[in-house]
Amino acid sequence: ADYTQTLELRAPARATPLSLLAAAERAASDDLRAVDVARKHVEAAARARAGAYDYASSRAGGVVVNATAPSTLKGKARGFLKLEPGPSMVISSRAVNAARCWGFAGDQGRVLIRLSRPAAPEYFVLEHAPKAHGARRLEAAAPREFSVTGFAADGATTYDLGAFSYDVDGPAAQRFPAKFLPRRPRPVVAAVEVSVASNQGAAATKLCRFRVH
Repeated sequence: ADYTQTLELRAPARATPLSLLAAAERAASDDLRAVDVARKHVEAAARARAGAYDYASSRAGGVVVNATAPSTLKGKARGFLKLEPGPSMVISSRAVNAARCWGFAGDQGRVLIRLSRPAAPEYFVLEHAPKAHGARRLEAAAPREFSVTGFAADGATTYDLGAFSYDVDGPAAQRFPAKFLPRRPRPVVAAVEVSVASNQGAAATKLCRFRVH
């Protein structure tokens, strides 16, 4: 026996404005989730490379907001020509090269860094150029005593995150635990200020790289 099947061809139903809006919202939500997943992968890769996510890194979104320090005579001339590394190099991965460290006259200077996002720092890393990159005078220009102050998102609340000493005879990158009160949560800060109080004996100071973890 022959069987004949009749197919009814119907035009697809028109989408209503509400259904289009719902579809757009779902697509936007999916995009946001995808961006969040991608961000987490980038952060995970950064942790794998550096041991922990660096909230101060310019690559992550950190920004040098202000710097207070006297310029060297050489720095003034080279700075005018845009040849002298500025304070923004303090949060750049390129700054561990001696030629790219931020230099200033004397042994006292400050730099204010806005973090990529508010965080509760556990420790800091101060990195100077390796000894192989220069003579003894470069080692003498390394910071010695320095302190870190945290600023809450309101810009008015401050936290003493510790005073530290960099050992010029130690490794190029040295880790310093952030100060906090026991049995209290670590303070969440949106920015940190690094204040250099002395160096290793040179007439000028080189601040190469500072990381917040």
